[in-house]
Amino acid sequence: MSKSAPASQEAKAPVAPFDETLHAIWQKNKNFINTIVIVALVAVLGYYGFEYFQHQKETSIAADYAAAGTSSAKLKTFADEHPDHVLGGLARLRLADEAFTAKNYTEAAAVYQKAADALGASPFAGRARLGAAVAKVHAGQAADGEAALKQLSNDGAQLQDIRAEASYHLGTLALAAGRKDDALKSFDLVSAIAPSSLWSQQAMFRRSLIADTASVTATTPAAPAADTAPVPAGAPSIQF
Repeated sequence: MSKSAPASQEAKAPVAPFDETLHAIWQKNKNFINTIVIVALVAVLGYYGFEYFQHQKETSIAADYAAAGTSSAKLKTFADEHPDHVLGGLARLRLADEAFTAKNYTEAAAVYQKAADALGASPFAGRARLGAAVAKVHAGQAADGEAALKQLSNDGAQLQDIRAEASYHLGTLALAAGRKDDALKSFDLVSAIAPSSLWSQQAMFRRSLIADTASVTATTPAAPAADTAPVPAGAPSIQF
């Protein structure tokens, strides 16, 4: 005797095609998805728009700097208009050099400092700081100038030539003040920092003069030290 089929079978739920499922999801979330797409598009356009604007701005600033040429008045105007820009710092550095050459040391020190602030971490910042330090020495602010030179001399982040020159100036200042031991240490430091530099050659020459003076003093005690001691004709001169 055969078994009879069940009176009823549970009907299976119809499965929606994939495209219908996708369409349903789109209809449910289309506003949110559209918002995300628009935000992303605006962000991309904004980024490239900003990059383009910055490029155009930098090009314009560079053109203005070039147009200033060698005119002190134009360089000052440019520096005043772009006080925090690297090119504004370079303009001030050139103005500071002019003031130093004209022996306006107080003005030069102030302008060098402004240049250093604008130049930030660029290699020219150390040059500006060195100029400010030496200008202060010439302006009668010897203690401040010497302190700034020591800072540069000991700063391993500075260029070798900057550190070497700062050390050399410290040596000549110490020598002029009669502090021979300090002078020798500074001159030795110059040779250690940049042995092949012009400043190292100058330091070796100064050191030999000190040695010669010591030798003369030892063999002829009656001779006055002032007759043989190599005293600079003034504060160190800045050379770049």
